[in-house]
Amino acid sequence: MSKEKKYDLLGFGEAMIRFTAPDHARLEQCSHLHIAIAAAELNVSVNVSRLGLKTAWVSKLVDIWSGNTLLIKAASMVWICRKLSFFLLMEKEL
Repeated sequence: MSKEKKYDLLGFGEAMIRFTAPDHARLEQCSHLHIAIAAAELNVSVNVSRLGLKTAWVSKLVDIWSGNTLLIKAASMVWICRKLSFFLLMEKEL
């Protein structure tokens, strides 16, 4: 009995928003911050899928602006990779 696997790699992990001061300035010297995504498991899933394997990333996101930002970034990576799936659990705001 042969059982075909659905994914070659399944990543579980959190993703977060990183705020960075421009030009390595101190926070008290800044009037604005750069926003970046920090998600090691998502990065691994993306890069492994670029090698031709089928991968997926599973995470839980809050249902506010930060969760939506992460969702958009993950969705853009899916369009780039074509072999990456992602499954997110959204938490409703109380």
